[in-house]
Amino acid sequence: MRVEQVTYGLAGKKYDGALVYDETITRPRPALLMCPNWMGVRQQAFDRAALLAQDRYVVFVADMYGEGVRPKDFGEAAALANPLRDDPAEARRRVRAAYDAFIRLGQQRGLIDDQRAAIGFCFGGGNVLELARDGADLKAAVAIHSDLKTKAPARPGDIKAAPFHLSEYSQTYSADGLAQSKLWRAGTLCITIAANIAESAILSIDGCFPDSVVGFVPDPAKADVRFIKYYMDTLKVQMQSVSRGTTQDNLSLDKLLTFDFLIPSLPVQQRIAGVLAAYDELIRPHVHNRW
Repeated sequence: MRVEQVTYGLAGKKYDGALVYDETITRPRPALLMCPNWMGVRQQAFDRAALLAQDRYVVFVADMYGEGVRPKDFGEAAALANPLRDDPAEARRRVRAAYDAFIRLGQQRGLIDDQRAAIGFCFGGGNVLELARDGADLKAAVAIHSDLKTKAPARPGDIKAAPFHLSEYSQTYSADGLAQSKLWRAGTLCITIAANIAESAILSIDGCFPDSVVGFVPDPAKADVRFIKYYMDTLKVQMQSVSRGTTQDNLSLDKLLTFDFLIPSLPVQQRIAGVLAAYDELIRPHVHNRW
């Protein structure tokens, strides 16, 4: 496994990240940005990056502190990390600089394909979420035991990747507001029809959402919501292609209803969804244990 120090710049300041990959693999691989915990760039981060990379990914370890700035203990780490937690704009600039340097270098050397993702633990997970909120082109953003709060919430359309289940919220309605809205029950499939087209996720909690999102409530006698979610993912490109607009992309309900869902019987749906969900469940602890 090769570990290469990569120096990149931001606003006249140098940062030292690391490119980690299996040099015996010649094919381009997905690009995975890794944001370490608040102890920053060190040998342990390189070791974890190597475990993630194996023969599947090219990993870049992001430096959030700057060249030569390496905390010696938790006290020094807190002194470096907490100001960035309080300044999401600066955190986004730094993690975006790492991401841009990674993608530029990976493309120049033919190491990466067009799939991008980011992963981080604790403070690093918060940085990954800030990168997603900043609109980075990510297929997935994985934040483990991370900072969830931010002083700069994402605007509609900013986040490019959606989780499988939605279990968090940032705002609540008063009783009067709820009376004018609709409370969707857990198990509803949410589908975006404006800005980020055809992103979908299943509600794990009861919740409300804006008119840029529509809800699909499955008939339990006919449809498995997990199967529909996976099937929606296969139609995403087609849905995005029919949603192109001159000013803003939009997937109207009329356009959405033009898609035929060719689905098998409910038992077959459940078996397919169960297999795919089982793989998802295997992946999550696998990444967590290696982290």
